[in-house]
Amino acid sequence: MSSNAKTEEKNKRLGNKSKKQNSNERAFCFAPGCTNKVVQGGVCISHGAKRKRCKHPGCDRPVKISAMCSKHGPPRKQCDEEGCTRVAVKGGRCISHGAKKKACEWREDGGCDRRAVLEGLCKRHH
Repeated sequence: MSSNAKTEEKNKRLGNKSKKQNSNERAFCFAPGCTNKVVQGGVCISHGAKRKRCKHPGCDRPVKISAMCSKHGPPRKQCDEEGCTRVAVKGGRCISHGAKKKACEWREDGGCDRRAVLEGLCKRHH
């Protein structure tokens, strides 16, 4: 069976759920009734996708960057404001010291007043 035929067979099995609207959007898990996003091999974490683990000795947390978790990986840039220990979000500043907040673009039921995190939406609406 050719790779194109395999792809077509997989798309039939997954139905419309596997189709993406744009290149930044991930497909959904192919387990029946699951609405989670695909992580690896067509499935979500709940249905068997394996996540890479931190390479620091004795740590079993999931990888964020550079094969390390957020605790053991490279340090994040801190706010430029003197005495502030928060993480810089935009322009070298934390949200409390002037980094501009982007509001969630969700517009149903009167809108959402939470801060946008991914693709213009808050975590609840993404």
